[in-house]
Amino acid sequence: MATNNLIRDEYPIPPVTIPEESSTWIKFHHPAYTARTSVFLRLPRVDLVSQRDGESGPKRGVHHHTALLACQLIANNSFGGRLFIDRDGRDEVQVSLDDILLADNYYFIVDTSNPKLRYPIVPSFRDWTFPDKVPASWPEPSTTNGSMLSADGRDRCALTNHCMGLKNAHLVPKAEEPWADREDMEIYGAHPTIHITGTGTRGKNVLPLRADIHRCFDSREFAIVPKREIYDPAVREHSRPRYVVHCLGHPRDSDEFWSLYHNVPLQYIGHLSKEALLTRFAWTVFLGVRFFLLKGQTRSIVRCLTDKEEQRAEEMEGAALRDLYRGGGSREASATSSPWRERKRRRVGEGDGDSDTEEEWRGTQDGESGY
Repeated sequence: MATNNLIRDEYPIPPVTIPEESSTWIKFHHPAYTARTSVFLRLPRVDLVSQRDGESGPKRGVHHHTALLACQLIANNSFGGRLFIDRDGRDEVQVSLDDILLADNYYFIVDTSNPKLRYPIVPSFRDWTFPDKVPASWPEPSTTNGSMLSADGRDRCALTNHCMGLKNAHLVPKAEEPWADREDMEIYGAHPTIHITGTGTRGKNVLPLRADIHRCFDSREFAIVPKREIYDPAVREHSRPRYVVHCLGHPRDSDEFWSLYHNVPLQYIGHLSKEALLTRFAWTVFLGVRFFLLKGQTRSIVRCLTDKEEQRAEEMEGAALRDLYRGGGSREASATSSPWRERKRRRVGEGDGDSDTEEEWRGTQDGESGY
């Protein structure tokens, strides 16, 4: 009688291929502050650089356009600003927007005629205003990532292509409904209360994701950004942008996610609006500004006065910044709070919100996070 082997092998630990150099950050500086207090954004080295035999130097960096756009948004939609190697604005970054930044430090300069201009930083997502026009480099999803439906017609995760355990991820989070009201995001179909369109399909603000991926998305482990399939200058005119996963978590904790999903294109997203995707990118990167705010230094910031629906630039001392943006206040830098996070704070002795635990820094972790 034949023997039936009914038991399959256990799943192994997922392979991890993150090199040691990826544990370091690339830092982006404000040129008007001293070197020790000027970093307003840090991004991990996640993008691989192809090197010829015999070449040396870093093999991983960060996608130029992704980093530049993050700086531009944080600097109050300063889309004319550029990256430089030096704070004096003499050595501008020369690589294409589709190429990879490899240096350890860059300076974001808004005005080359006054490179050390003390331009204001937007301190939180809720202080940010949606731009009058989306950058041309941010394309309509319907033109980039193929079909809106799976081949078998089933609802599937836009990243893993699995059909089980799906949740609707809101690009503009539900917790940011007041911000969406203020910015008239319903014009773009990017309001968190708009779930379903009149035709019965998913709304322009809703992305189907597997539950664990949804949780990572809400924890700001990754953003969704456009990148070109090929960034070789010789063939760039033949390439096209696609919306892909760009990982932002620290490699110490996120190495498995990096290895599995970084730079993987999303599918079935043709129904989304580019405005909703840009908003989600801003929501994701603004939390990183918190370190800059809590250094104890006086900062030039631009706040949104919600009662008047207008922005105001001002110099704010470090103590006032801590009161407003350290978490728990009316203008906290994190997007939301949760009972889970409050319990975690009490367990690790974070009663006054001064220290930044990894859990708090990543934001809400509850299964029903409200996003």
